[in-house]
Amino acid sequence: MPDQPAQDQSNDAGQVILAWEYPEFIQFRRGVIWYIVASILTVALLTYAFFTDNRLFMIIIILTAIIFVLANVRQPEKITFAVTDSGVIIKDKFLPFRIFKSFWLIYQPPAVKTLYLEPHSFFSPRIQVHLESQDPVSVREALLQFLTEDLEKEDEPQSEVLGRLLKF
Repeated sequence: MPDQPAQDQSNDAGQVILAWEYPEFIQFRRGVIWYIVASILTVALLTYAFFTDNRLFMIIIILTAIIFVLANVRQPEKITFAVTDSGVIIKDKFLPFRIFKSFWLIYQPPAVKTLYLEPHSFFSPRIQVHLESQDPVSVREALLQFLTEDLEKEDEPQSEVLGRLLKF
């Protein structure tokens, strides 16, 4: 299905059950100490790469620093998420329920309020949706009509825990 605005696709996607907006990414507040430690670590890694004559590692560190700086300059975009009776709409893209294996919710306010959608395909990434002020019980009830809840997943993925702790 070609990408169209969510309003146009909602007719094809079925009746909207729940909808909300959430930021594209969480923008962490980093103090002066965080930037000092990050700078010291970057300089230390560059020094190590220089003395071991590892130019590729040096290039990777420099590119990572540039990407990090550029990524933190822009403000997060608001993403519209909707659960319909035949799938979900994320931003302007409709995804039918048949592509998902399961879902799970991690609700540990105020730090973590997240819905995860697990696709069947090994090559498709797990979809993470911030609940914002949505009632997790309402979201769970809406999705249980169409998807299986993965009750074995009680914690958020370790990569996201590490990212939050390191303020990435």
